[in-house]
Amino acid sequence: PADIRITTIHSTTLRVDQSLLTGESVSVIKHTDPVPDPRAVNQDKKNILFSGTNIATGKCRGIVVGTGLNTEIGKIRSEMAASEEEKTPLQQKLDEFGEQLSKVISIICVAVWAINIGHFNDPVHGGSWLRGAIYYFKIAVALGLLIKVFFFI
Repeated sequence: PADIRITTIHSTTLRVDQSLLTGESVSVIKHTDPVPDPRAVNQDKKNILFSGTNIATGKCRGIVVGTGLNTEIGKIRSEMAASEEEKTPLQQKLDEFGEQLSKVISIICVAVWAINIGHFNDPVHGGSWLRGAIYYFKIAVALGLLIKVFFFI
């Protein structure tokens, strides 16, 4: 893929569909005349064939003036890659809700665990305080996950 400066046209007209780059709905007539303004926008560069565009009618020859990231499409790609993605208001609200929900779930887990401290030495757990703590920790986490799943369904 390359941008090409037209040097000669071998047909009566040269029309190019450059809607991919400029959004123009009709094909554009190209010519070999130089563009006087070096800061001209792509629509005004009538002597350039842009990478990714298609010749609708005609034949021409030209000189490659840019390839890869040095083409107009490549410059657009580089600008898009360099820009930071901004969160939408909905994404911001969902992030806030997720943080608040995580805090509530953490409090519930700690509360369930704290309420059951007296049951840690229960013979069902083999009389081991550590096994009881782990057992009730699992229950607290499962409860927290159920609440989280409930809110996101």
